[in-house]
Amino acid sequence: MIRLIIPVTIILLSIGTAIAQACVPNDTITQPGIYPEQLDTAFADEPYEMILQILTIKDTTASLGGQEVNAAIDSVKVTGVENLPDGFDYVCEPNNCTFTPDAVGCVKLTGNPTNNQTGEYELTIKTTAYARVGILEVPQNQDITSYKIVVKGDGTTGIDNLDNNVIKVFPNPSISGVFSLSSPINQKEVFVYTLAGKRVFPLINSASNKTTINLSSKSRGVYLLRVPQPGGNLNLKLVY
Repeated sequence: MIRLIIPVTIILLSIGTAIAQACVPNDTITQPGIYPEQLDTAFADEPYEMILQILTIKDTTASLGGQEVNAAIDSVKVTGVENLPDGFDYVCEPNNCTFTPDAVGCVKLTGNPTNNQTGEYELTIKTTAYARVGILEVPQNQDITSYKIVVKGDGTTGIDNLDNNVIKVFPNPSISGVFSLSSPINQKEVFVYTLAGKRVFPLINSASNKTTINLSSKSRGVYLLRVPQPGGNLNLKLVY
């Protein structure tokens, strides 16, 4: 009988890789592209997280011997993101940052901006596309320069003086439709309404003083956020 000895570290690494997914690809995307087209604003002293969904194209043109020829895309690899604010980084799913036309992938940008980082950061996303012409694989380098991160010094969009509580909502406006609400106390229940007064959904958050409000599945527009307080309701506008 052959006995296999597998190091425990390899097993633990495999389990950890399976559990620790950088971001979740949106498998409902069918049109090639990068979504959304803009990044959410970052606010000083508030954790920043932004997810880009990526589906690569199948066909393109490649330069071969000085001529443009039709080519099929095998994969596109993100090789770097330049001009990120200090302390910002990115991770991918799949974790090698290589995307194919067969499946949606994603890139997650994270950071902890400070007040001395306020300003606009024009990003350069470095990519290499591997195009196939017959049996030849032709790498094509391309820079994506249409994205920027704007860092602002204050993420407070609403202040409630009821019982001296300060409530923050950020980013607002939100390009992605995802908002974060923070409060000194746990908010057991908050509500979102359309401007016509129709409730979108209640959000229950009894275990934390931070709530994620996800409107990405709703139509773009202005919504009303209602936060019940001991002395009355706090009403804020959410812009998506």
